[in-house]
Amino acid sequence: MNNDQDYYSIAAPFCTVEELEPLLKAGVSEAYFGIMTDQWKKRYGDAEFITRRQSQLAHISSFRQFPEIIEIVSEYHATATLVVNADYSEEQMPYVLEIISEWEGSGGNAVMVSDLGVLMHLQWQNSRLARYLSVMAGVFNHESVAFFHQLGVSRVVLPRELKLIEMNSIVRNSVTDMEFEVISMFQKCQYIDSFCNFIHAVNEGSFQINRDTPGHRAVNLCHGCAMPFYSEGIRVIPLPRSETNTPYCAACQLTGLVDIGIRHFKIAGRGYAPHLILKAASFIKYSIERLHKPDDEIIAEYTRTFGTSCKKKFCYYSK
Repeated sequence: MNNDQDYYSIAAPFCTVEELEPLLKAGVSEAYFGIMTDQWKKRYGDAEFITRRQSQLAHISSFRQFPEIIEIVSEYHATATLVVNADYSEEQMPYVLEIISEWEGSGGNAVMVSDLGVLMHLQWQNSRLARYLSVMAGVFNHESVAFFHQLGVSRVVLPRELKLIEMNSIVRNSVTDMEFEVISMFQKCQYIDSFCNFIHAVNEGSFQINRDTPGHRAVNLCHGCAMPFYSEGIRVIPLPRSETNTPYCAACQLTGLVDIGIRHFKIAGRGYAPHLILKAASFIKYSIERLHKPDDEIIAEYTRTFGTSCKKKFCYYSK
């Protein structure tokens, strides 16, 4: 674990190779992505989990893009992480392992994983890929950290349901060489990620994010949790679909997170419009550079960046 108080990294998603370099120029040091090939779609369709995002829109499409990704991130002294963070059937597992093998053979840096079978395979094969444990694995205590450390995991993405005091307990009681990451922007959910079986589709459709912005992506945010439903006769209130206008964020909690020992900050939202991810990356970079400064500066920058006032209900983590 890097204990340098001045060290931090920002991880952000990309869905096409063209989106990668602008992110790195904006200060992103770790870019992550998923892949959905024609072979996968032919066999399982684009609604079947290969990552925790359905549809082609949220993924690159070919192994042939791996070397180009590595070349670009290397030029910026950054890294790239392949996301394979679903749980796979016995039939799917050989193909998922083939994807990972292709990524490693191309010089890939890391994988984001939640499936125990994948982790065990990487351990048996003595893979050189860094193994980051997805938020989908649901690590809520330091004993879980110790278990996954035995399987070669070097970084854990902590659940967004945790409070700072709970994160502090996990970090302080875990092995010293474990790194920790938290989600810092977008997609705060009322459900627990690791127990969620809702569809997380991001499909081309009628809903457009900021249609007047050049390079926008037309998407339909078809998250199952955004649909009304009933549980034991009680109507569950669906999540609002306004988060792209008033993003959830952890900017004002970054000082506390860094003091705990967390150095890695993730921007969620694979499939979101590239200009939104760029805005988020620049904003989080600005916020990290002003650690221990008054929150008023961060709040003002939030308004300048996203064109709306932040609201306490959109804060990520509490003390």
